[in-house]
Amino acid sequence: MNEQELNKKLAEWAGLINERDYTQSLDACLKWLVPKLQADRATERDDLQGLYLNPLRNNTWEAILWFYTGLNLRAIANTPALALCLAISKLIEQDVERK
Repeated sequence: MNEQELNKKLAEWAGLINERDYTQSLDACLKWLVPKLQADRATERDDLQGLYLNPLRNNTWEAILWFYTGLNLRAIANTPALALCLAISKLIEQDVERK
């Protein structure tokens, strides 16, 4: 999946009309996607416990979403925004499979 497709997928999931460049803007991720993530998971009693962005070697970033139930989702990318978007995308796919 390329970044344009990922941006579209995230916008649809968040119920937003206008696609933003989430994969390149950590501010957009934190403003539009993380609140949706927190709201969705709170209703399932699987609250988001932590969101970590770790710089790694070779100019890459790791995003970790950690939930109270013990679920941990990780993604690695060249930017913190893209890593976070990929981790959220993994959660979306997991939720679709679970339904």
